[in-house]
Amino acid sequence: MNHLKNKNGKFAKNGKKYFDKKCKRDECPNCKQPKLVRSKTCFKCYIKTRDTSADKNPKWRGGIKLSKEGYYYIYAPYHPYANNVGCVLEHRLVMEKKLKRFLTPIEFVHHKNDIKTDNRIENLELLLNSEHSKYHSNKRIRNKKGQFK
Repeated sequence: MNHLKNKNGKFAKNGKKYFDKKCKRDECPNCKQPKLVRSKTCFKCYIKTRDTSADKNPKWRGGIKLSKEGYYYIYAPYHPYANNVGCVLEHRLVMEKKLKRFLTPIEFVHHKNDIKTDNRIENLELLLNSEHSKYHSNKRIRNKKGQFK
């Protein structure tokens, strides 16, 4: 392990943790490589055997995420309009379920009460992109010159 130390006797700063010779080591039951006594297997065997499916992951929250913009995303990897991580906006899924078809990219689901997390079907309406833009531009306030504030 001395080859990992620099001139000052400190471990190299490359982002990895190295164990000192003082750590007690044992043999991995699977591959017979050295492992720490407190571990069941060596790190390579642990990576091979761990279950990384979504519902087994301790950070899994049922596939529901709240975005920075305030919208709920649902994990739906096989949806035709899922984003790069396989999620779709919840209000779009609710509207699709009501209409029994997929929404096109030019169709927008508008929240009538402007609460982004209120995805009840009574609160949602389907608008085209142009209609949605007109609706929100009419609500914006203009100054005397006609510019938006």
